[in-house]
Amino acid sequence: TNPGFGSSIDGKLALFGETQRAVYQYIQDNPRCTQAGIGHTLNKSKGQISEVIGKLIEKELILKKDGLLIFTQQGVNPVNYVNSLMRG
Repeated sequence: TNPGFGSSIDGKLALFGETQRAVYQYIQDNPRCTQAGIGHTLNKSKGQISEVIGKLIEKELILKKDGLLIFTQQGVNPVNYVNSLMRG
């Protein structure tokens, strides 16, 4: 459990800095976005975005499929969720 946090996602995000939270929020607001799009919008370098994306994937907060980034939803099977986004 994560005392003081509403979910395990909140707990994971609490450990991240401002850029990591901004990238996660961008992906949440813009499903199926690209790293290049994030970097352009947030005015961050390709290296910065790549490092953040790696950390978010490692923490299972986002998925990368066919070059597109998708946030995961707690309690949802990530593979089924991604497949449903790709169909619809």
